[in-house]
Amino acid sequence: MTNPPTAPPAFSPLAAAVRAERLRIRTLRPLVLTLALVPLLTAATAFAYANGDSGGDPLYGAPSA
Repeated sequence: MTNPPTAPPAFSPLAAAVRAERLRIRTLRPLVLTLALVPLLTAATAFAYANGDSGGDPLYGAPSA
């Protein structure tokens, strides 16, 4: 007994976008470094803000341009 022919998989724009992003992440070395540093910098900023004397709005003391 033979198997019935199967239809090709349907095109999924989401799957194509995920494949493209995975390829971009693997081929661009600075992007890999950036993606690795973002969680570390976020945690460091949160830690510094939580342990510092914030005194209110964190943008109040920001220098103006």
